[in-house]
Amino acid sequence: MAQGGGDHRGPLGAGGPPGQAGTGGAHHRVHQQVAQTHPGFPEGGAHAGPGEHPEGVQGDGGCLHAGEPVPVSPLADGRRRGPLVPGREAGPGCGRHPHPSEPPLGRASGGFQRLHRHLSGQGIPDQVRAAPAPAHGAGLGPGCWRVGAGEGGHRRERGRPGGRAAGVWAVCGGFPGPHRGGPDHRQGRELGDGQAVIPRRVHLVGIGGAGLSGIARILRARGHEVSGSDQADSSALRELEAEGVRVFRGHAASQVGDADLVLISSAIPQDNPEVAEARRRGVPVVKRSEVLGDLIGPRRTVAVAGTHGKTTTTALIALTLVEAGWDPSFLVGGVVRGLETNARAGQGEHFVIEADEYDRMFLALRPQVAVVTHLEWDHPDCYRSPEAMAGAFREFVARVPEEGCFVACVDHEGVRGLLEARAGGIALGQGVPLREARTVPYGLGPLAALRAEEVVATEEGSQFTASWMGEPVGRFEVHVPGRHNVANALAAVAVAGRLGVPWEAVRRALARFRGVARRCELLGVAQDVVVVDDYAHHPTEITATLEAVRQAYPGRKVWAVFQPHTFSRLAALAAEFAVSLAGADAVVVLPVFPAREQGDPVAAAQGLAREIRGREVAFALSVVAASLYQKERVRPGEAVVTLSAGDGNRVGRLLLAGLGAAGEVR
Repeated sequence: MAQGGGDHRGPLGAGGPPGQAGTGGAHHRVHQQVAQTHPGFPEGGAHAGPGEHPEGVQGDGGCLHAGEPVPVSPLADGRRRGPLVPGREAGPGCGRHPHPSEPPLGRASGGFQRLHRHLSGQGIPDQVRAAPAPAHGAGLGPGCWRVGAGEGGHRRERGRPGGRAAGVWAVCGGFPGPHRGGPDHRQGRELGDGQAVIPRRVHLVGIGGAGLSGIARILRARGHEVSGSDQADSSALRELEAEGVRVFRGHAASQVGDADLVLISSAIPQDNPEVAEARRRGVPVVKRSEVLGDLIGPRRTVAVAGTHGKTTTTALIALTLVEAGWDPSFLVGGVVRGLETNARAGQGEHFVIEADEYDRMFLALRPQVAVVTHLEWDHPDCYRSPEAMAGAFREFVARVPEEGCFVACVDHEGVRGLLEARAGGIALGQGVPLREARTVPYGLGPLAALRAEEVVATEEGSQFTASWMGEPVGRFEVHVPGRHNVANALAAVAVAGRLGVPWEAVRRALARFRGVARRCELLGVAQDVVVVDDYAHHPTEITATLEAVRQAYPGRKVWAVFQPHTFSRLAALAAEFAVSLAGADAVVVLPVFPAREQGDPVAAAQGLAREIRGREVAFALSVVAASLYQKERVRPGEAVVTLSAGDGNRVGRLLLAGLGAAGEVR
């Protein structure tokens, strides 16, 4: 391995002789690398595309070894904020919602100060109230869209009071859900006309993704004719195909067929041939947020939001309601182990949904119960600043009706700042039972009203006692490692208590839970090498995952194989990524997974590899190169963790195959 900060050699197999200098010295910073290769950045040079790199490599697995990098010099506020693309203050679909001017993300607001006074016995003023949600009249109200086709193709008009115009298909952003004792305002449906909003034949572009695959399952279960396409084959496509969904690999105009509606994910570009063909024919093309209202319908919505932890928490809540026999509908951003699906169209009155903040999707919901697990800046391509992201979360929380409930993890400063946005205020009142609380501040810290205490790590996870206002609720066990998963389980306890789920059903559900696919998931073991996969693509998630792996497999050397996800996130959080990855004993960095962005995946990721201090670090040109490198370097008794929201998890599967894993490899 090369030593010193300035002797970084280029990847073997990349066209240069061994020992030839790589792209730039150690003094280059990640945001500079991105600026040089990402079109539109202030320091931008000529655009270098993603490039073609050979899957087969020679010599040392196609890896660049990084020596001791020079120290990172963060900005005065402790955070490096890389440049965003000028003129792109918001990502696809984000421009519809203004960026509010808000206090900095994470600052404790007056709402939290009042909560602190309450928990200290000083009480909370009754007049603490947020602005009420706007009332909706008949027909298409505020927040809804008319979608139709004129001579120019696809058009949208703001919804106006009154009935639906002839030949116009309506897509609603969501009305308030039904309340006991209140009017039945159906969420996303016009009452009285007897017509469903979502037409019979629906084609989904990007159907293999976590969001659209679940929507496809629910639509099919409700009798819709569903088809879809995705760029490449995957297990998700094969599973949908086995369930009777017509699936295409690759994109072509002819695949739109006779669809009445084309539904797309945020990652689909506007020049996609199926999108272009649908618009040519006058077929409406919409994003998932625009159909969520009707998908949920009259059901009572439990929506789980948060920068981290929302997938696991959504899965825990869904499993809890299933265990109680309530037959909920649910839509989760990953396959729930034990239920072996990411979505279900149940017959019960509740709909549990993962509320994605990207593209401001969650602002299409009107939840009766809203959970926020965490809040810190992410998605810089959509939110230009931490303040903009905090503002969107405030809007989300304000959509909860006064008689609903806001479940907030007050361990995190960003979430504490949301408490004032709660409609109806945060007043708990001394002696208010959990079943009647309008706000449930939960967590492991002293500020939580619903608190996890006496936490004990076990071989499979953790045990904890939940207490409400100092009174024990019960003892629970969850079989996924990490303190962050104790908090996720506690959120499920909070929702279950608020809804009135029997505690014994909650205990059974938490004990039964075995995680979500790609969330600290054990892929397999070969030659005493443990391989774990996680969807982590943010520094905080990486830190939590590495801590959980060390808890589950104590004493093992931990390898982190990291695939950065998007250039904008890497540029904005470069210093944080370097620190979080140093939590592993050794690190392998892959090229950036660009998703919806343009840039040079190799140069940007190499810059990150140079920033990681005090650890054995290598850069691999490809998934295959990384797996070959790992096969040569990893030893029995060690653990390998793949950290990727793209296809970096293939490294783990290839490694297990190379080590001769016996039995099933997930």
